[in-house]
Amino acid sequence: MKVLSALLAAGWIDNLFDDCVLFIKDFGAAFGMTYNEANIFLFVFLMPVLILFFMALSVINLYVNKKPKTQKVMKYVTLLSVFITIVLPFVVLLLVIMNVALDQVPLQPPH
Repeated sequence: MKVLSALLAAGWIDNLFDDCVLFIKDFGAAFGMTYNEANIFLFVFLMPVLILFFMALSVINLYVNKKPKTQKVMKYVTLLSVFITIVLPFVVLLLVIMNVALDQVPLQPPH
């Protein structure tokens, strides 16, 4: 528990959160969306589609492609899909937790 407290006190998580919020705001502005609309688009629509796409590639690798050359290429695709299906949901969970925390903390105007 002391390690977690020390990490949170370091302030890096606040900086990461601020960067993520700015990215979503910029992404939304680039496509004519609000922050909330961009957040929904990224994490409710785009992320599940990407996860399903990479999982499908993994299934294709396991059951369809048995050729040695294809297996070598699909090995990297499988590694990428595993990375995305494990790391991406974790990052999204962090962003959702941070988003909930942002909704609970009153924002102060810039100085």
